[in-house]
Amino acid sequence: MREIVSRHVYIAREPVLIGHHEQTSIGVYLDLHTASCDPRNRETLAQFLAGRVERAVGRLEPAKTVIATPREGNTLVTSRVAELCGVPFLMVRTFSRPRFGFPVEGTFAEGHEALLVDDLVMGTLIPRTANLLRTHAGLATRRCVSIFERADVGARSTVADGDVRLDAAYAIDDGLIAALRRTFDQYD
Repeated sequence: MREIVSRHVYIAREPVLIGHHEQTSIGVYLDLHTASCDPRNRETLAQFLAGRVERAVGRLEPAKTVIATPREGNTLVTSRVAELCGVPFLMVRTFSRPRFGFPVEGTFAEGHEALLVDDLVMGTLIPRTANLLRTHAGLATRRCVSIFERADVGARSTVADGDVRLDAAYAIDDGLIAALRRTFDQYD
């Protein structure tokens, strides 16, 4: 995991704005989308995250739970996590409406609960996703499981504002991510 992460750290010359609703400046970015394009990295990330899901909430029941993620999240990894957990997968379009239907894509039954899963949580996308799942699909969403949360942009408090409990394996910020990159550069 450390090797995958350290290979996909990008340091901006100047901080860049992130976020669709509330923009925040960050100078260091962890790009797990690019990392997950390699099947071995994707499997490593998915296995780690599936284990995290099981530790956080226990075994998931396909008749009761779906795993959902924002389209802007890492759908490659999270769809694999759903497969490993044996539950349906939903993708939520948080900023663009599909030509047909609702912003929630995938299949689920009435009474399911959605567990939000993503590799890196930065904040406003998770409450928006939970709201769309509730509004358009009638799915309750109380938890989000992730590998990383950006502590320096207030991810945990933003997610909590949406009544979703965040369970992240690691809290990271610009300084920690830059240190990971320096460690990789030292041994590369």
